[in-house]
Amino acid sequence: MLLFLLISATSNAQIFSNDRWKTHNIVTLKKSELFVEANLGINITPNKRTADFAYMAFGYGRPSATNPWRKFLPAATMPSGMTNDEMRQYIIDSTSRLHAFKLGAGWNHYFNHNIGFYAQAGWATIADFSTEAAEGATDEVQTETKETFIYNTVPVELGVTACAWKRLTAQLGFTYMWKEIPLITFGVGFTF
Repeated sequence: MLLFLLISATSNAQIFSNDRWKTHNIVTLKKSELFVEANLGINITPNKRTADFAYMAFGYGRPSATNPWRKFLPAATMPSGMTNDEMRQYIIDSTSRLHAFKLGAGWNHYFNHNIGFYAQAGWATIADFSTEAAEGATDEVQTETKETFIYNTVPVELGVTACAWKRLTAQLGFTYMWKEIPLITFGVGFTF
């Protein structure tokens, strides 16, 4: 209870503060069903009551047939004569070598020392650069030639950000990519 009161008092003091932003950099770690990402940015309007952080985003994800990446993956053609267990293993093997990467740029605006919003756009890709075909249970699958798979997309993210303590920030937003409903993204950051 005491911790809650201290956080509340600190937050209220920050909202009504006329102090200028003395921090020049921000680092944020975010997580969604698509990516784990790191954002690195600088305050482009230092020494003002509001703050505008321009940042770069770098993300990594592991596509699979069960997460939201499934809508972006090529349809797997199943060889005939496979049992259910062999089909399940074939699907797992066909996505085990996929990797997703993201590069983005964003803007994080604080109206005061407590609340703001952010927007981010970027480029993401799913790629499988391995040279071997997916391991399967039949000789027919093992003799298939492997084709390189690359898929490009443009994730867009919007959300709100709060600074509950002077340097610790929290973000909650939605990431949208074509073919997919918006997914919740959350993050924590630190200004310095």
